Amino acid sequence: DPPFTTDLLLYRTPAGDSATAVFHLAPSAQASAVTLRDGVDHIRITDYPGRIDRGSLIGAEGGRVSNEMVSIDIPTGATLDPIHAALVPITDFSAFGSIAGFHIAGGFTLSLTRTDSSVSTLLKPARATLTVPATTQQVIVAEVLRDTPFGVVLRLAATTQRSTSIASSSVAVFTTRAIDPAVLPLDGIVRDSSYLILTADNPIAFAFGQVRLGSGGATLSNTLVTTAGLGIADLTRIGGVFVVPVLAKPAAPFSLRARSLATGDGAPSVSATAPDADAIVPFGDLILAPQPPHLLSITPANGAILDPGAAFLLQATFDMPIDAASVADAVVVNNLSGTADAVGSIVTFHPSEALQPAAQYSVTVLPQLRGSNGTPFGRAVVTQFSTRNLPAANTSIRPELIRITIPDATGASVIGGRAGALPAGSQAVAVRRARAFNTQYQGTAASDGSFSFAAGGGTDSISVSDAVDLQVIDGISHAMIAVIPLTPFTTKDGNGFLTPPNSDVRFVTSQGVAVNVPAGAFETPTLITVSASTAAAFADMPSFANQLAYTASVNVQFDGTAKKRIDIDLPIPPNTDTSKPLFLGYLGQSIRGPRVMIVDTLRLESGRLTTMLPSGVSSSSLKPASTSNIRPSSVFSDNASGKAALLGAITGGTYGAVSFAKAVSWAVFDGLSAHIDLFWDSMPSLYASSLYLAEGRGRVLVPVAADTRFQVVGVDIRRLPAIRSPQWLCHRRSTINSVRIPSSHRLHALKSSTCLV
Repeated sequence: DPPFTTDLLLYRTPAGDSATAVFHLAPSAQASAVTLRDGVDHIRITDYPGRIDRGSLIGAEGGRVSNEMVSIDIPTGATLDPIHAALVPITDFSAFGSIAGFHIAGGFTLSLTRTDSSVSTLLKPARATLTVPATTQQVIVAEVLRDTPFGVVLRLAATTQRSTSIASSSVAVFTTRAIDPAVLPLDGIVRDSSYLILTADNPIAFAFGQVRLGSGGATLSNTLVTTAGLGIADLTRIGGVFVVPVLAKPAAPFSLRARSLATGDGAPSVSATAPDADAIVPFGDLILAPQPPHLLSITPANGAILDPGAAFLLQATFDMPIDAASVADAVVVNNLSGTADAVGSIVTFHPSEALQPAAQYSVTVLPQLRGSNGTPFGRAVVTQFSTRNLPAANTSIRPELIRITIPDATGASVIGGRAGALPAGSQAVAVRRARAFNTQYQGTAASDGSFSFAAGGGTDSISVSDAVDLQVIDGISHAMIAVIPLTPFTTKDGNGFLTPPNSDVRFVTSQGVAVNVPAGAFETPTLITVSASTAAAFADMPSFANQLAYTASVNVQFDGTAKKRIDIDLPIPPNTDTSKPLFLGYLGQSIRGPRVMIVDTLRLESGRLTTMLPSGVSSSSLKPASTSNIRPSSVFSDNASGKAALLGAITGGTYGAVSFAKAVSWAVFDGLSAHIDLFWDSMPSLYASSLYLAEGRGRVLVPVAADTRFQVVGVDIRRLPAIRSPQWLCHRRSTINSVRIPSSHRLHALKSSTCLV
């Protein structure tokens, strides 16, 4: 007969001096027909001339792979074919950044490959024994899913229980719990993948269920399920099944949210009660109902007064991409023909005719406009704007030069305009909305366009909650040529203004400095004063002239902290070098003395430096720094991404336009205490204030000297000892556009840092 061959899987003895294999032989058909005469047959084993696989080869009988921290037991029947199993510890956790609600205690990469080098998946979950630094917290194992439609996702792989064996007082031993899919449908440790060992910051439970498209709809696979406050999510399996950790008592009842690429984010679904720690919660159906687009802003703003001869661009910005096919009849401007289109989340109306002078226009966004997920806008939004009618000989009406003072104790104000405010000879008439004046207060513009008159007092007492307009009457035709909202109320010296809580305000000083305050920045009317500043204000800072180039500055003062970013415009001084990027720096009084904190980006527009976004959009439309999505795997695709990670102007003080004298990179620090001022020795003139850390929830973006090693020091503003980091190196980069965050470094009490290169 031809030689009989079979693959042998040899198992070494614990001593390693011998190996055994069990296999079965049976006579061939020809041999079975022959009588064995001698009572003995000879079997000869020869060396196999082909490939011999060596190493941790595990077969159907199962086996174990281990290192100092982790031991993986693969059960019998977990694989049908022999596989190579290897366990490599993860030592650099920078790629994972901070994980909300958890700390990383360790990690490992489990490799499972067949003898032909193809990747294998276990038929049964392996059991892991984990040795971690001593902890009283709950421990879980999370699998790192790298290639998902939602980027890197950390999925719960296994729960654990504390082992009764104690290696030492400095470590704790945990083992993964056996998985019963009927109780908690986890996959377990079955894949060739990376796994993180995580300790929970607070008590957690475990919820499972199914994601459905609408109530009673089909189940959805490949849908992301997240829970508020925790950084472990799940990608639903066949049948829409998910399992996620959730916050347990004493936390409030948890909420879950589903998201798919087709429909976007669904509405959050809140649990009826908060579970106990380690409880298993059958959540049932998590409904993913497509959400309608939400309108963020319309330009021009409601109530705007436009010059009919100026360029006109009407744009509506939403929180999601818009279906371009739904736009044509969904945006209507009365008395103005044109077409509308959508690019991403911005809908633009292109007029086919010019704006008419002295005309009123209304913009209507209709309910049939749809998001890219197919969901209709579902409501009508109407805003209005108007145009001026300027006489041929008088082409200047400048609302920024017109003021109404804060009412005095009698309720009287002064309404006036500086030279150039109105056409010469025109009449300015004060009109109060809702409650008309008993007396008609008015004045006539002088030959230089200035005017001034008193209004209010007595029965016409003016309050700061009043809305007062200025009607401008042409001195020749006696036609009304403009209606100008007079707020904000200003101080008598013209250097301060009272910003209302419920409307946008733009204030321009006589030096051309503009302060733009969005609605909702303050809860109550707040006085903001603006005064001139010079380079001398920055003279006491260490190394300022060596590291920063001064351009201009202004002093903006107010009480408290703004809830939204305030935009600042600065005139560009003559001979300013605009070839370098310019930034807005806040001159703060740190625990170590005066320092500058970079709080915003600046861009050049019409001879001014401004923190506003293009097309005059307020930077308050960006998400606040506390919700910045900077992560080690982030990519800044545009300036707004980096801008959003900065604090913005939200506190009173001196602000300056500066550029960097030398090349810089950008570093992200995460997980920091809100009570520290942060310093780095490569740029001693800069710092990150405790306010930034508090507003940014412990995450800050700061510039550091490129290609220069630096050490970070956190100084507790409560005068506790300083915390120092190891030295780091961030390499040179050319621009804040499209920069990648490839790595971060653990910084003990200061948590972690990431370089943008």
